[in-house]
Amino acid sequence: MSNKKQVSKMFSIIDEDITLVLDNLPVGIIRMNESGKCVYTNMYIKKMLNIKDASGVCDAYMSAIHKDDMQCELDICRNFLHNYTESSNVVRIYNNLQKDYRWYMNKRTIIRSREGILTFMNTLQDVHENKLMELKLRDETLKAEKAYNHKTIFLANMSHEIRTPLNGIIGMLTLLEDTPLTNDQGDYISMLKECSYNLMTIINDILDFSKLEVGKITLDIKDMNLQECLESTNDIIMSKIYEKSLEFTSNIANDVPLYIKSDINRIKQVLLNLLSNSIKFTDDGNIILNVEKINYNTARKLYSMNKKEIPPYNDKYVYVRFDIEDTGCGIDKDDVSKLFKSFSQVDNQSTSKVYQGTGLGLAISKELVELMNGCIWLQWSEREKGSHFSFIIRVGICQEDVSTESDENDECLKNAHVLIVDDNMHNRLSLSGIVSKWGMIPHIFSNGEEALYFSKVHTFHIGLIDICMPKMDGHTLAAKFREQSDTKNANIPLIALSSFGEKISKTNNHFSAHIVKPIKELKLKKECMQLLSSDKFTSLSKGDIVSFEIDNNLDELKENIRILVAEDIYINQRVIVSFLNKSGFKNVLIVENGQQCIEAVLNKQFDVILLDIRMPVKNGDTVMKEISQFYSGESLNNLTKPYVVAVTAYGMEEDKEKYLSMGFDNYIPKPVSKSQLDKCMNMYIQKMLHE
Repeated sequence: MSNKKQVSKMFSIIDEDITLVLDNLPVGIIRMNESGKCVYTNMYIKKMLNIKDASGVCDAYMSAIHKDDMQCELDICRNFLHNYTESSNVVRIYNNLQKDYRWYMNKRTIIRSREGILTFMNTLQDVHENKLMELKLRDETLKAEKAYNHKTIFLANMSHEIRTPLNGIIGMLTLLEDTPLTNDQGDYISMLKECSYNLMTIINDILDFSKLEVGKITLDIKDMNLQECLESTNDIIMSKIYEKSLEFTSNIANDVPLYIKSDINRIKQVLLNLLSNSIKFTDDGNIILNVEKINYNTARKLYSMNKKEIPPYNDKYVYVRFDIEDTGCGIDKDDVSKLFKSFSQVDNQSTSKVYQGTGLGLAISKELVELMNGCIWLQWSEREKGSHFSFIIRVGICQEDVSTESDENDECLKNAHVLIVDDNMHNRLSLSGIVSKWGMIPHIFSNGEEALYFSKVHTFHIGLIDICMPKMDGHTLAAKFREQSDTKNANIPLIALSSFGEKISKTNNHFSAHIVKPIKELKLKKECMQLLSSDKFTSLSKGDIVSFEIDNNLDELKENIRILVAEDIYINQRVIVSFLNKSGFKNVLIVENGQQCIEAVLNKQFDVILLDIRMPVKNGDTVMKEISQFYSGESLNNLTKPYVVAVTAYGMEEDKEKYLSMGFDNYIPKPVSKSQLDKCMNMYIQKMLHE
């Protein structure tokens, strides 16, 4: 009996201790039985709700809840008691001690005893300060997003408003270039155009940078052809390469997967930034672009060297390295720390030359590369010797579309001996690597004299000859090849390679084809297959007659194409129509707003519509929808929908995607250049001829 009393006393002491602990906890505790009746509350709850015992806790609790939280709390309580669903939520409860509503975390837990009896437990923890900070942060975030949206709209509108007059300025300057001018006048126009294009670059950089600042740029990962990406990038920079008489070489290693999953537009943007910098800071010499695949361990070391964390290994991805090397002015060691920083630009102190720009190009490139799980760095740089930038990105592997590259005629390339003559070592190595991939056997020479000497003892199947070489140029070398009556090489097909786009047909009839550098692999392969699969090569002098006939037919075709130009700015109308007329398109009608455009389409059939987006009465978006609806009617099955081109001052890449998804067939950003317009019209003609 004494033992029972001792045990009872011990449990009593334990209960008192537990109660003492629970009453001094900084959280409220409510305990209810299976029927929902409150059987216990600690002192925190009693003081907070101003009650004496557990019997009145339920009514007091519900009365203390803020009216805006009442319905939500009732629903949660009902679900807790009837469906036995544990939960937690934040609720405002009136605290009698502090005479104000405070935020509490209400956590609901179900406890089952050994006998199977259920107990419902509510714990209330004061999270008022944290909640206020959260609300403040949310409010500040909303304000920041609102400010960003205002900023974005402002920048987009400013971009549009600046692009619109620039379209007229650049367009008229382009037209003025085709008129008789003195040398000084030509220089003035060239400088004006350069300044205008610099302004366009600044606008694009600021728009991109503002989006990167707040993480609004996302990647558009799609299957892409890496080689086509490089070639289209090279096409963009070649005019500047020609203008400065630089040598440019683009190499892609044999083991680099042709088809990858990545964001083609962002890769091009980074490449253009780096290549444009190389062109800007290089007045003489070479620019080289190399692309190679690297293994995970090599990539990890390079990431580590640049203090970047590499993603975990995944066999669905590979790492591709891009290297851009130039022989430009170089960078001082003291200035290296400025690289990749916003609005920071390195001056060329050694020549006292000031280069224009925002100083955002490298900063944007760094952000984009890191967005693609990559890293970027300066490999080396030395004053008056040049610079070497590198970056790595992680790309997905996709199934190669072999149908694009495979060709029955490529058997003619296997074991064919190809003569390569180029004074530039990088070009020789690049061409050698390209033709070796196709099974051809390259023989490379740095000058014409060596090639001629070797040709007396070796027979070639085809020749690739650079036009611009010292001592003996490509024209002379080709002529001497044709004079070799005692060798089989006199009649082999020769392909002219030129960095300056000379019209070979006008200066030399010894070449059977002409390719402008940088070499596009697919084009070179097709030319080689066509020439080697023929019984004998046909010189350009014979082909000129065919070209003349095709050109005449094309001129007649162009004159019959019915074009509608919808543009509200008079000077832009003049520019577009003048560009069209110069290219042979004479059948052009102009309208000044969206409503006039709709009326014209309803009354007359057009082949091409060049549609400005921001116009009075009806904008281009609305007009596009109405045109699509009009031509989708059952009664118009015999009519062909026009080729509709969005012509807009909204010039970002996402704008292009937006308009193409809306049903436009093509897209031209302002300021409109004649080359852009010609390319667009040629795409329409090709589409029309294939239908």
